[in-house]
Amino acid sequence: MFDNDFDDLLNLEEKFYREGFEEGVQAGKQNNFREGKELGIQTGYQTFLYVGQIRGLTHSWKLYVDKINSGEISPPSERVGGKERDWVKVSNQISELKSLVDSLYENGKLNLTNSDDDVSKISSTIKALRTKARIIAGILAQRELFLEMERTALQVAGKIQTNQTLAPEEDMW
Repeated sequence: MFDNDFDDLLNLEEKFYREGFEEGVQAGKQNNFREGKELGIQTGYQTFLYVGQIRGLTHSWKLYVDKINSGEISPPSERVGGKERDWVKVSNQISELKSLVDSLYENGKLNLTNSDDDVSKISSTIKALRTKARIIAGILAQRELFLEMERTALQVAGKIQTNQTLAPEEDMW
């Protein structure tokens, strides 16, 4: 009986160690969950702010080029390789950009699922959106407008988190 009392005293340190360890694990889980949720909200905001800006630019560019094609306004007097610019082709490029933007939507709403496949699709689509929008901005002599839009997105939402499994050359931005 006497030995049992001392055994409890000898195991007291181990008991408190285990209790502290378990409390630490639980606190870590709660903290990681909260941080993950905050990061997800921030990344979603940053990503879809950019998508919204590209969507708005696409709509504006489409209206502008449609007015040129209908003769409502005169095209800029700019030649490409000695030839007049083919505004129908430019309109087609803008339509392709619109299709890319629309691929992120389902029933008029952004697809907000978070599966690995969806995240990968969104990342690659945004990379394609950015490239195509930059090309169209150059064609329409609105490169500075596009760069200002990107600067604004960076100021408002901060730098977009990228998937750390991607190599630097495959980075979303």
